[in-house]
Amino acid sequence: MKPTFELVSKYEADIWAEAVGIDKYRILFVSGNFRLSRPIRRDEYVRYRNTFYLSPSRANNELLDKLSFVGTPFCRKDFNFVDLIELSPEAEKEMMAFIKTLDQI
Repeated sequence: MKPTFELVSKYEADIWAEAVGIDKYRILFVSGNFRLSRPIRRDEYVRYRNTFYLSPSRANNELLDKLSFVGTPFCRKDFNFVDLIELSPEAEKEMMAFIKTLDQI
């Protein structure tokens, strides 16, 4: 499967939001030996999850905006995610319908 987004940076890095307990969520950023973590609210996690389905790069960039890089050799502008594909209007409509079902379980 081809990637749908990529990181534009001179550094290798990854970022994601995850559930770490009942109603506990966090952002986790990893680059080399550096790990940054920040708790987030459930609504921030749900926004990330829903946005990721439509635009992974936008979702990841929004997470990066929430982090502080103080005390690291990095700054926010060192990292930028870009989408490699764009959803068709029909695919976006179907994805939005799917997203609406996620919290109905």
